[in-house]
Amino acid sequence: YGCELCDETGKTDGFGQLGYNGENFLEYDMNALTWKSLKQQADFMQDKWNSDTSRLVFWKIYFTQTCIECLTKQVVNGKSTLMRT
Repeated sequence: YGCELCDETGKTDGFGQLGYNGENFLEYDMNALTWKSLKQQADFMQDKWNSDTSRLVFWKIYFTQTCIECLTKQVVNGKSTLMRT
């Protein structure tokens, strides 16, 4: 999972994907506020995680706000570190 920030346009995006051994098993759909199983083995987790609606809202806020705020701080700190001579 993570988020992306474009310096030029200011466009942001977040994503949630969980995998194992190189294969994706679950992904978060922020528009539908649901986790989607990508493999039959993840159906149980999909059902369990989708039953907790407050947690589904939490993930949307995390991916679209909290993650972006943290990323922005890291970019600012990284630029100041790189600009040192």
